[in-house]
Amino acid sequence: MKVLSALAVASVLALTAVPAVSAVLTPDAGPENGNWTVFFFGGVGSMIEDSSTGDAFWTVTLATSGELHVTDAFVIGDQWDMFVDGVSIGITGSFNLGGSVTSDPNVAFGGDDYSWLSFALAPGTYTITGTTFSSPVGGGGSFIRVVTTDAVIPEPATWAMLIAGFGLVGAAARRRRSGQAVTG
Repeated sequence: MKVLSALAVASVLALTAVPAVSAVLTPDAGPENGNWTVFFFGGVGSMIEDSSTGDAFWTVTLATSGELHVTDAFVIGDQWDMFVDGVSIGITGSFNLGGSVTSDPNVAFGGDDYSWLSFALAPGTYTITGTTFSSPVGGGGSFIRVVTTDAVIPEPATWAMLIAGFGLVGAAARRRRSGQAVTG
């Protein structure tokens, strides 16, 4: 009888439990214009939370490849250990304590003054979480976003390889044309 009562209580609890929901990160088609989501965090070891929903994790679905971007702003010195599907992808990078203060994530991301992280994502659905690694004032706010790869501006090395490739194709075409003129 006690086993049956315990099973009945467990069944009622399972039926009334609220499933975990998450905030949604919508992939952005243009890294230059933002679409950053604000998150809040507490002291070292605390989970980061969506500023509008309070959720401690986000889901994102990508039809094409993309990149996860996380950046500090406001107070310099905050860092997070970021996770995709429960696996750590690393801690946001180093920062310059003597740097200039900004609340603009487009200025902070990719610079030397604030910690930031960029991580490539293949098409699919992901769960993204993070914990505070360091925080000089014990908490604050910062930014997270996902951009699609076709919106990411290529790095200079990529441009150089692309231009070199076009040059080789052009040289091959010119050689082919001059070879045809001599024999034809």
